[in-house]
Amino acid sequence: MNYKKILEEGTLVLLSLCLSVFVYYGFITNMTIETFTLGEFTQKYTQGIFRYRVLGRELTIFVYSIIQNIPFFTRPDRMMDYLHTNTMTMYHTLFIVNSLCIGLSTFILSRITQLHFVQLQSVNRVFYVLLCASFIVLTQYAITPYDCLSYSVLLSSVYVVLRYHHRRNIMMPLLILLTIAGILTRESQFIFSAFLFALYRVHNHSKLWTIEFVTPITVAGVSLFTYSLLRLYYGFEEAVYYAGPLPEFTTIKYMSVLFFVGLTFLLYAHASEKNKKTLRLFFLFSVPYFFVLLKSGILAEARLWIPHILLSSIIAHLNFDEESVQNREVTLTIK
Repeated sequence: MNYKKILEEGTLVLLSLCLSVFVYYGFITNMTIETFTLGEFTQKYTQGIFRYRVLGRELTIFVYSIIQNIPFFTRPDRMMDYLHTNTMTMYHTLFIVNSLCIGLSTFILSRITQLHFVQLQSVNRVFYVLLCASFIVLTQYAITPYDCLSYSVLLSSVYVVLRYHHRRNIMMPLLILLTIAGILTRESQFIFSAFLFALYRVHNHSKLWTIEFVTPITVAGVSLFTYSLLRLYYGFEEAVYYAGPLPEFTTIKYMSVLFFVGLTFLLYAHASEKNKKTLRLFFLFSVPYFFVLLKSGILAEARLWIPHILLSSIIAHLNFDEESVQNREVTLTIK
């Protein structure tokens, strides 16, 4: 048992949880202040497009039912005035659910960076994981019950396809389950299909990593089928929750877009030529996702860009070159 690795991963998760505490209890959100009672929460997340995001909503309500009778989570707090609520229980619930998912995402991302295909070593790997965790946590100024859960499912999907690509009997059932769970959580799981198609197109002839074309086709098909069932079950009414124009939040709206463009530029500029090609294809296959964001998203919410940033950052660090992987294996063995 590698105790150093266990201690390192535990520390990364602990640091991500510390960041979550800082953001949730050191700052006050300016964007989702009308969802911090059970009634307000249920009313918002059972309308419009939110009704299709089932898992995060139901998980949050389940955790709420557990802690609502625990005095520690029901005591008054001066934050209630700023949050425009008469109880802190739902806020604590969202903190618990999202923090656990942030910790899980950090752990999974750490595992991804330890795969031989990912060109990150030593302290660079640690700071990469912490930086991604920081981006996730800092975008929690818009608190929702589904974002952080969707990141953990998305990253789990990436880990499965990179780790078990050579064992189709394990990979495919896991990918199908994760795809269904991801679509039941948030529509952003669709870009995992774009991720797979891009990898397949560029890297599938590598000796070290290969998948059959049926893999991205199956994932895309399961995604569409699951979401279609959600639409049939919950109805095809107006997809956007807001009846009128979307809130502008002009102070940070363009900063959110700049955040995405700047990070994407840096990832692309420092990627290898093969990974640049993969990134271009990933962007091309992600056009429907961007279209939906521009049409119905609140661009001030930087959380909208996080799924694409996470996958782009992983693509930028992939290396399926046999010689490079062997050298990395030697380095890891020496350490």
